[in-house]
Amino acid sequence: MSVEEFLDSLKEIIANKYSSLAYSYFEEKKYDDALKNYEISSQYDPKSVYVYFAMGMVYNYKYHTGIKNPEFLKMAEENFKKALELDPEHEESKAELEKMKE
Repeated sequence: MSVEEFLDSLKEIIANKYSSLAYSYFEEKKYDDALKNYEISSQYDPKSVYVYFAMGMVYNYKYHTGIKNPEFLKMAEENFKKALELDPEHEESKAELEKMKE
């Protein structure tokens, strides 16, 4: 394994750990903590479709379960679109964007 491959592998492991922690916070309805950890995860793996989709979901839940801040919906939409930029066939992101139009 080259040094670059090794570093990429470490970054992926770190990103996955932060994503797992973020998901735990999401399940506990600690949305700000979830977003913070997904942001960190995205710094280690900026091409992760899952991270952007998950951030979109967190912003969506923040809007629908708390303060109806329109900025949350805007951020949800931006993250779903970012996920689709990375993977135009990501069905979950497509579905969430369609729900937002309803």
